[in-house]
Amino acid sequence: MIIHSYRQDSLPMIILDDSFFQGVEIETCLATFSARLIEDLLARDWIEKIPNVEFSSNASVTSYVYLFKDCHIGICHFPVGASVAHGAMIETSALFHVKNWVVFGSCGGLVPVQPGHLLLMKEAYRDEGTSYHYMEPSDFIDLPGSALIQTFYEKHQLAYIEGKVWTTDAFYRETKEEVQEHIAQGCIGVDMEASALQAVSQSFGLNYYPFFYTADSLAGEEHEVGILGYEGEKDIRVEMTFLAKKFAEEMLEAK
Repeated sequence: MIIHSYRQDSLPMIILDDSFFQGVEIETCLATFSARLIEDLLARDWIEKIPNVEFSSNASVTSYVYLFKDCHIGICHFPVGASVAHGAMIETSALFHVKNWVVFGSCGGLVPVQPGHLLLMKEAYRDEGTSYHYMEPSDFIDLPGSALIQTFYEKHQLAYIEGKVWTTDAFYRETKEEVQEHIAQGCIGVDMEASALQAVSQSFGLNYYPFFYTADSLAGEEHEVGILGYEGEKDIRVEMTFLAKKFAEEMLEAK
């Protein structure tokens, strides 16, 4: 069965060894799923592209890594979806020796809250295929990086809701029955990457810190688009960038 794909003692055919290192160490890197956000940060002159380095997690997406101009923290764009996002994580980690990943983005709300509300996820339901190649099968995977995020939120008195996230590959097959099932399990949001990125992080010895905010909602009888993809999400994306950056500066870089 597909969920039994993990082979603990079997080595991968493709290994990104130290020969891929580009000579610039970025211990902590932010990742967004929004290409528009990267364009916005460039237009504001807040980040600069590391020259002569590009990579591709699939044939249609070329990625670059950027540095904030006021610190040595990176930011890059992850493609949406576990299978390609985990490739970007692995490749960028090899290229720049990244150890800490602060990954932020929107999710579908499974609780009735306003768009833009912070959600703190302690576990992820593994309804995707990638994670089963990196660890033994289970329904949920712990997200241990959320403990440090919680400390950060409470330090700054930020309002959040704590729960679990449902990670799925098939966002057009999020049925009413599935939504209710995962709500009963304690899931408060649905995304497409978290469980896979956590499994990959554990496999490669990386630290994964997932930041979530709500954009659309599946908490009611019908899907509500909310701010997903609209101009109203633009400001929230910028706010989340600097919240994630502040977390990295205070909780990771200061260690």
